[in-house]
Amino acid sequence: MSLWKRGGIWWTYVWVDGIRHAKSTGTGSKRIAEKVDEQFKDELTLARLGMSVPHPEMAFGELAARFLAEGTPKPYHVDRLKLLLPYFGETPIGRIHKGLVREYRAHRHAQKTVSDTTINRDLECLRHLLYWAVDEGLLAANPLSRMSLIRERRKPRMVMNVAEEERLLNTAAPHFRPIVTAALDTGMRRGAPGPGPRTSLRHAFENGGGRRARDSAHPAASRPPLRLSTTTGVALHLQRAPHPHRENRLEGHHPPRWYPLLPVP
Repeated sequence: MSLWKRGGIWWTYVWVDGIRHAKSTGTGSKRIAEKVDEQFKDELTLARLGMSVPHPEMAFGELAARFLAEGTPKPYHVDRLKLLLPYFGETPIGRIHKGLVREYRAHRHAQKTVSDTTINRDLECLRHLLYWAVDEGLLAANPLSRMSLIRERRKPRMVMNVAEEERLLNTAAPHFRPIVTAALDTGMRRGAPGPGPRTSLRHAFENGGGRRARDSAHPAASRPPLRLSTTTGVALHLQRAPHPHRENRLEGHHPPRWYPLLPVP
């Protein structure tokens, strides 16, 4: 028998390769102590065979430290851990459950006004670390594997009407007006007509908008070119360097509704 009672608490003693291993079951119930004893024997057997032994008693703070040192953390994980560690830092990873997650959500709402979307990002980071613990053999299963998150509310996108477009064009500086016109006519994203050389605007049109489109490996590089309206096409055409064979090209010419992209020097 490997169970002995000391001071009202059952202890388990197991001999492995001539070495005695002792562990307190933390309970005075013999039935529960027998289950802890069997689990302790299984852990020692796995360790003797060189297999990973789960450590559900590991604190979440220790797990986070191991993840930052041995895993593949991203700035997103580091930022989320600043909020998770004060609450889960001393909690054993084997005792993190969905009820504790609901308490964390209520705690975040009680601290300050925060959206459910932000808290969802925190819980996704927490679940990712527990999955990493399962991959490393520190947990037998992820207790948050089937955790459902609160449905996020979609924010409506604001669209400018014609009157607002006219006000924007009238108040824009002369050197910004062609850029604003191009953005309005083509529906480019916010970062596409940003500051830079004039050739950057050409790259944005050729690759479907966006600065990352210059990289051929980026998915945006395969997008079709943006079509130019008459206003934008003529504006880009007039900004080209003068050429003796095309000085009067636009005289008496009625441009089509859409222009193909004209090269900008």
